[in-house]
Amino acid sequence: MSSQPISSQTIDSNWLWEDLLRSIVFIDNSRAAKILRNFQAVQYQKILGSVDPNYWNINSVQYAIAFESLQKAPAHRFERDCRVDIANCVLRVLLYQRINSPAKATEHLDLLAKLIEAPAQAMNILSNVHIGLERNFLVEKSRNVPVLVFLADRLIEKQKSLDDFDCVAALRRLAKSVMRYLFSNISQQTSVHYLEELYAWLAGRPTLESKDSENRRSRSVVMEAALDAYLRHRTEVLDPLRQEMGTLNVVRQHFLNSLLKPFYRLDYGRLQEPPARHEVGVGLECLASFTDLLIMNPDLPNFYSTLVAIPEYVRLHKNRDETDMGDYCSVDYLQTRVSRMEYKLGVWDQHLHPSFLGTARKLRNMQSAREKDNLLRHFREAVTMLGPQSKEELLKALIGTDQDGGNLEDSSILLLRTALDDLKDPAQLTEQMGALLPRVFFTISQRISPSLDPRECTLLMQCLSILMQKHSRMVSQWDIENVLAKITSTSLGLNTKVKGSSSIFLGLCKLFSTILAVHRAKLGGRYHLILQALQGLLQCLFIPYKGNGAAKGEATVLGEVHAAAFSKLLTTICEPSVSAVSGSKRISRLELNDETKKAKSIAGRHLHYFIMEYCSLQLKGRLLPEVKAKLAPGLYSVLKVISEEVMKTMNAAMDSSSRSVFKALYGEFKRACR
Repeated sequence: MSSQPISSQTIDSNWLWEDLLRSIVFIDNSRAAKILRNFQAVQYQKILGSVDPNYWNINSVQYAIAFESLQKAPAHRFERDCRVDIANCVLRVLLYQRINSPAKATEHLDLLAKLIEAPAQAMNILSNVHIGLERNFLVEKSRNVPVLVFLADRLIEKQKSLDDFDCVAALRRLAKSVMRYLFSNISQQTSVHYLEELYAWLAGRPTLESKDSENRRSRSVVMEAALDAYLRHRTEVLDPLRQEMGTLNVVRQHFLNSLLKPFYRLDYGRLQEPPARHEVGVGLECLASFTDLLIMNPDLPNFYSTLVAIPEYVRLHKNRDETDMGDYCSVDYLQTRVSRMEYKLGVWDQHLHPSFLGTARKLRNMQSAREKDNLLRHFREAVTMLGPQSKEELLKALIGTDQDGGNLEDSSILLLRTALDDLKDPAQLTEQMGALLPRVFFTISQRISPSLDPRECTLLMQCLSILMQKHSRMVSQWDIENVLAKITSTSLGLNTKVKGSSSIFLGLCKLFSTILAVHRAKLGGRYHLILQALQGLLQCLFIPYKGNGAAKGEATVLGEVHAAAFSKLLTTICEPSVSAVSGSKRISRLELNDETKKAKSIAGRHLHYFIMEYCSLQLKGRLLPEVKAKLAPGLYSVLKVISEEVMKTMNAAMDSSSRSVFKALYGEFKRACR
């Protein structure tokens, strides 16, 4: 049988190419991975090999595979020349090829923005070098505008993509990435030249003169990114750009007036249409960068009356079907943009603006998780800018007037945590705020209960942890004792069959750990409270037996993660950290050793009651094998600090059944310590 050479043309390598490009090997930094990434870039460029865009087949399977592989690979892993070539190819596709879906246009914009994260000056989007096509009128047309602006125009003209909501957001991200690069490299002549051309173009077009809403939207996104970057970095610009500063201040004012015009004649009825909501939302996003000028604008009262009327009108007339059409065209999207604008204007007031007080209601009414996150982020940014008096008024409003915290609910607690997290420096607190924080602490601690919604309970515990960590001087010994009592009552009332008990148990362990780390000095002589809290948490890990001794089944949601958290808590008690025993005092190493030995000795004189409780619970229920394994290190830490004398006394106080359980535990401890 004669063997004949196989022609390479008879081998179908498409499957190999597909598997290769979709492999995770590209995140590696080995030599083989570098070779494959170079092959990746070459193959992508090969698909776009022709100069004429009419011959580009970006809807082919090969292009989809190559593009997907570029999306997965980290930009900084490509060599510099590869990144430049890929970025310029992607830009050519966006400028000269009709992409068949807005989603794909968004993906191309995001890929270009990702490549800019590992920038190179030779990238056309960063150097304002136009990628022209031979014998094409677009070459001459593009030279009249900066590349970034030309790209926005082409997305409208060629792709018809900026009526898509994600695509506008992607264009905004790209524009801001380009501006960040230019100002971070302001010392380079190419960046200065690019900025000069961009701002000269803006100076010649201070308004959004286009009547087409899509074109206005694209231009406004790019112009807002450019002018906002100028405002943020105007103290860093070089002399060539300083000559434009006076003109650009005028341009900002004209651009603001241009953005305000649609709101003076706003047709509320059109807001029932998602594209109209999106157009208003984009306008509000752009206006948020001009609040320094807006607060001095004589038309501010008219604009504000329109602003506050938008969500009320939409809320009363919204169509439920339209709210599910996507985050970027939903009623929630518009509500978030309106709220952000209100916050931006409200931070200039001396007293707390009413918009902050309505945030909890807005969060409750929202359906979009993404817009909830956006609203909370805007709230956090605005709270940072508030004055001391406004922050005090905000805390008072959030905790309400009831001392038991009865007015607190999920949204209010979430905002309360955000507000407390912003109070970072205790030295900057006013006297009034210092008097308010103990009341806030008490109100929150009284609200914690096992019957509470798990999310609310977890948020409340996070608020307490923030106050104990950042404002420890505001927390008294009575407050700590009260929290320990709450940990005990909450753990004893916890239903471990319910899914929400998982987060509550972990929250209790973290709260207990915070007390030990920051307020250990306030626990002297109060080990009875510590023991009660530990015994309550330990009880949650056991699965009780039925009356006849048969196992009840795996009727618990607590597992090895919870056992590990509790075990770490036991270790923290028995092996205290340096900061926990020293507090804020500066002591010598010898004194520190003495303090550590003292803390361990005190723990050893009391924790034998915990071991006795563990042995007793072993007779009434059982631990899952994985729970027992994770709990063991904590139990061994307890046994290490108990002296032989206390151990003998404990052993004598046990009944025969408990003594058998302890003997087995002690044997395991001795084997583990060999």
